[in-house]
Parts: sequence; structure tokens; C-alpha cells
Amino acid sequence: MMLPDTFATVGNVKAMINSQAIILLLALALTLPLRSGDFDLSIAGLMTACGALAAQLTVDGRGLAAALLAVVALSLGVGFINGLLIVKVGIDSFIATLGMSTALVGVAYAITNSSIIPNIPPEVLALARTDLIGFPSVVWFGWVLVVALW
Repeated sequence: MMLPDTFATVGNVKAMINSQAIILLLALALTLPLRSGDFDLSIAGLMTACGALAAQLTVDGRGLAAALLAVVALSLGVGFINGLLIVKVGIDSFIATLGMSTALVGVAYAITNSSIIPNIPPEVLALARTDLIGFPSVVWFGWVLVVALW
């Protein structure tokens, strides 16, 4: 801020928006449980497990569509289990989702064998790297979700 020629630039604003796109998606995922008075601490673990599952499925040649369907199924399943634990069993949402997050990180480690998944197909990488009007598609996806949740 002391150097206005380097801080207040279009490039710096774009970099800040790009770096916060994933945080925006996670914050949006937290919005609905918080509006109902509950916490969902499993979101970060779910994001990790979904990323690992999608990457592994596409590297194994299952295709992007199958990977996306598997990720949606995993997310719905985790949400269903969290709902059962909180509503039917009566476990506090903080405790239930914290435990689920820990389990999901374990699932991610199991999927990846605790290592980096190499050779991710270009079509998967393009999801995050494709620019529309100067911003990655994930930024636009986040803003579409903001409008949808409004």
C-alpha cells in the first residue's frame, strides 16, 4: 500500500480474486448450515476427498463425467450421513461433522496412497485453468453460486 504503483493494479486485483475463488466456494458451502444454526466442519475434508477421488478416477481413465458423478454421489452421501447423525441420532453438528471431516481426510489418504496423483488429464486441469474474460472459470462458477444462493 506504500507503493501505489505496484499494489493498486489490475493484475494485483485479479491475483487476489483468483487466489480466493476456492475460499469463496467453501464459504458458500458453509452458508446453508450456518443459516439453520448448525456447523459443518466436514466441508474441508469433503473437498479433499472429492478432489482425490476425481483425480484418481480421471487418471485411471474413467473420464471426467464419471469422476464428476462420483464426486456428487460422495457429497450427497456425506450430507445424508451428516444429516442422519445430527437429526436422527442427536449428535451435535460440531462433533458429527468434525468426525466426518477426519474420516474423509482418511479416505483421501487411502485413495491417493498418501502421495501426489501424477498425470492428471488435460481436460481436468482445464476446469481450473480456462479463463473467461480474464478470470479462471472457478471464479465465475463461484459468483454464479453466489447469485443462486442469494
